[in-house]
Amino acid sequence: PLVSAGLSYFAVTGIVSILAERIGMVVTAQATSIMVVLIFGAGTDYMLFISSRFKEQLNLGMNVKDSIAETMTKISPAILSSALTTILAMLALGLATLRSFQVLGPILALGMFFAIISGLTLIPAILSLLGKIAFWPRSTSSNSQGKAATGFWNRVAHLVDRRPLFIVVTSVVVLLFMSTGALTMKPSFNLLDSLPDNTESVQGYLTIQESFPSGSISPTSVFVVLEETAIDHLGVIESITGTLSSIPGISSVTSPSRPFGSQLEMDVEEYMDHLRYMSSRDPNPTTQKTEGIDVSSTSGELSNETYLFESYLAADRLMSNTGKVVRLEVIFRDNPGSLESLDKIKSMRRALDQFNLYPIKDIVVGGDTAIQYDTKAANNRDIKTIAPIVLIIIFVILVILLKAIIAPLYLLASVVLSFFGSLGISVIFFQFILGHSGVGSGVPIFMFLFLVALGVDYNIYIISRVKEEAETHGIRDGTKKAIIGTGGVITSAGIILAGTFTALTILPLRDLFQLGFVVALGVVIDTFFIRGFMVPSFVMLLGRWNWWPFLSDKTSD
Repeated sequence: PLVSAGLSYFAVTGIVSILAERIGMVVTAQATSIMVVLIFGAGTDYMLFISSRFKEQLNLGMNVKDSIAETMTKISPAILSSALTTILAMLALGLATLRSFQVLGPILALGMFFAIISGLTLIPAILSLLGKIAFWPRSTSSNSQGKAATGFWNRVAHLVDRRPLFIVVTSVVVLLFMSTGALTMKPSFNLLDSLPDNTESVQGYLTIQESFPSGSISPTSVFVVLEETAIDHLGVIESITGTLSSIPGISSVTSPSRPFGSQLEMDVEEYMDHLRYMSSRDPNPTTQKTEGIDVSSTSGELSNETYLFESYLAADRLMSNTGKVVRLEVIFRDNPGSLESLDKIKSMRRALDQFNLYPIKDIVVGGDTAIQYDTKAANNRDIKTIAPIVLIIIFVILVILLKAIIAPLYLLASVVLSFFGSLGISVIFFQFILGHSGVGSGVPIFMFLFLVALGVDYNIYIISRVKEEAETHGIRDGTKKAIIGTGGVITSAGIILAGTFTALTILPLRDLFQLGFVVALGVVIDTFFIRGFMVPSFVMLLGRWNWWPFLSDKTSD
């Protein structure tokens, strides 16, 4: 499996490099990091499912050729469906409005495509060549089947058989209780919070915060495009400046009408005349001479002439060369990346709507805080758009695979409950134990994609085996045999997948740490709790109705 996953990774890396060079495909460090985790995690899972089923067939006394043929006949639909859910879920990122999400989709989907192709071709070929030697030094014999029937998963199977209703009710209640932690989640859009505390940029911000308003580190810019020069409409600029200054939470606004961030000690009309005079002397203020300007002051303060000259220089820096574009610098009292500051962007834009009249052609709000606010809005839109599409994709694949409607419904509901339960516990751990300011802005959508798309893999594997065994042994006995037969391999696969995502937690970036932690936790819950107890209990309770509307006597009690 490791060799196969490694070859898949190198193949994908080569293709992505060619696409980046030839067609300009955007490749980010985040995409390549997650791609490695997916290929070695999920890809290895598929390969374990194949090798485990192959070993099981050998244990039944079949020869190598028949064993691999039987293995691929029985297991290929399940693992192909599993891979397809992940591939299509990743491609759904292409519907996102955020570019950072869009560029991830094709790369991650390509990685999963090669992982499943390798699993369906290279792994069976290697197993066919090696035969029983593949499992050296362990032997393959019918004894291993007997040992499996008396182990941990055998006890789980009998517990599920005896108490299915209790397990279903308890599972749902526990997951719902765990999910309540998600209600306290605070999305974090502060880029500084995602960095380690000892980085120079964070230390620099803390230094600024000690002596200046927190927003000084990243002022928000408001650009006003005029029909005529700003000097001719300085009164309008002052009205805009005053409106922005009156919004709670804004420390100061610097504009051509308030070049020093506060109102001038003169009438706007008088100041306009002064600016016209100064600009008529020389269009380049840095070359202007101070002839006739008294720069002396017995009181230690600037003389009026010098004050006017300095204010003109400051105002000129906030106007374009044509004078028709004006920049206003807005400084918030709070951290410019905080949710409180982000909400001010919405208030600013609403307040500025009243000025979309002559002589103003356009007003736009930009800067880091505005970018993060727009990211937040796009993020919310993307989650509302992509999540339902992914759920529909998974449901359709489950219906096609199982030829049923009821079973896909509770399989999908179980992974969604698992997602919210994992998210709830993780939020409490991040915010109240580790002291994080919140959950990274892009983390929830990745949590959803990975936990739902990957979590359903184990459900697909167990339910496919249940249906297979039920055709021979009936629902109850078939379910117990499926639990016993798949318990070991799914547990191993879950531990491997959780382990690969856990590797992200050693990275210094907070968002990748959070992603790795919550996905690893969710995979563990899916592996042991959902797949081992909850899903088999649903199967036991519903009996032949699991396969409605395509009911069959072969899969009934």
